[in-house]
Amino acid sequence: MRCREAKRRLNSTGGIDEELRKHLDGCPECSREAAARRLIDSALEAARNDRTESETPFKEIRARMAAQIGREKEKEDSIMSKVQNQIANHPRFSIGLVVAVCVFAFVVLVPFSYDRTIGYNLAYTGLDSKYDLPPEMLTEVLTSLGYEQVRVELTQNGSYLDYRITGLPSRTAAREASAAF
Repeated sequence: MRCREAKRRLNSTGGIDEELRKHLDGCPECSREAAARRLIDSALEAARNDRTESETPFKEIRARMAAQIGREKEKEDSIMSKVQNQIANHPRFSIGLVVAVCVFAFVVLVPFSYDRTIGYNLAYTGLDSKYDLPPEMLTEVLTSLGYEQVRVELTQNGSYLDYRITGLPSRTAAREASAAF
């Protein structure tokens, strides 16, 4: 018998006949393979025997899971019931909580204008040079009207003049400064 045939017989059947025994006695490689196979078979058999003894029944696992879920649900229920009892037993607290939520919602949902007008500016641009007025004269006129923080700037843009009046406190002041100009 050849080694290939011996290995095929070892893998296909569990029994060792006389012809296979003679080959195993004469071939150290095949005898090692047969010994390894016996060792694996005995380990698998031991594992099967151990598994049946230490196996946890499915009903027990299911009962453990149900108990754990019940404990977690009791915790959730107890926290919620405590909150409900606090609100029911303390009416001032619940009214304060409702007012705080309403104020928070009002502040968050109602838009407020964040623009703040600090002052008004006037600009006259593109005037001919024949309208040349000294900025000091315009400043004196506006000061006499009661606007002391007003500044007048004059810039020349080619043959044209640009006047800029800044620091007017209100829209009415801007109209008066325009009329004075």
